[in-house]
Amino acid sequence: MTDDQLNDLAAKIADSIFKRLVAKQQEWDEQFNDQMTEVSWGQMEYKEEDALRAKYKELSEDLREHLDNERYSKCEAIQKELVKLKDQLKKFK
Repeated sequence: MTDDQLNDLAAKIADSIFKRLVAKQQEWDEQFNDQMTEVSWGQMEYKEEDALRAKYKELSEDLREHLDNERYSKCEAIQKELVKLKDQLKKFK
């Protein structure tokens, strides 16, 4: 075989292998996406709820601190935010 023929054969083999790898990678991507979709919705809801609860706790502590130190001007805004968070947390019950 000549060098040109060997290069053509090598290119055809490489193209064939590359196409198979791409097809296999697409299959793996689809499997991964299917699995992640099933798992991630449940985890996302828990993470959102945990984040809301943490924020609620933090704001409650801030409110208590402002009340204890008689800094009432900030209490109204914190109380409004607590009400919003409480409403958002209701969807998880």
